Amino acid sequence: WGSFVSLADPNSLNEKDTDSRFYGPRGVAVGPDGNVYVTDTGNKRVLIFSEEGKFVRKIDRGLSPSKTAPDYPFTQPGELNEPIGIAVDSKGSVYVADTNNRRIQKFDPTGKPIAQFAVPGNDWTPGPYLEPFLAVDGVDNIYATAPTGKTVLKFNPTGELLGTKNNQEGTTLSLPTGIWADKDGTIYVVDTTAHAVLKMGKVP
Repeated sequence: WGSFVSLADPNSLNEKDTDSRFYGPRGVAVGPDGNVYVTDTGNKRVLIFSEEGKFVRKIDRGLSPSKTAPDYPFTQPGELNEPIGIAVDSKGSVYVADTNNRRIQKFDPTGKPIAQFAVPGNDWTPGPYLEPFLAVDGVDNIYATAPTGKTVLKFNPTGELLGTKNNQEGTTLSLPTGIWADKDGTIYVVDTTAHAVLKMGKVP
């Protein structure tokens, strides 16, 4: 489902079904409610659909023809600037990689912003392939790839950084992007420039 729309385009004000259309979507996750969560990256929002693709609700703080970057910074709590990775935990909380703000934002199941986790150091420094993705494990720890930091970050649900990992059995990450976590915390990582997928075990 979906087709193109740019909410920054004045013509979008006259278009229909803009809440079922995208501008460069990147991340997707399925919540415990069975709904599908999509980061609509270019429109700075998250769209939520039923399993059949029917629009349910959104997490959105108002990109419009009169409110666009860089004139408006999109840095306030709840605002998203280049949202990419997304994950939903067992309680329905939504985590979004708010890439240009170098933070992970946490929203409650209704879409209310309740926390933000700063990404440390230069792990999300702008550069080629800066597309961080997220995953959650069975106890709701959050994992984020850090493409420019060449590592994986592990946070608990309150945003405390628990650990990092950048290698497995002598193989060091070169550009980690996509990620998946099993219930036990075993992570699988797409290493883009190495043209590989790594089963990396657990983050200490």
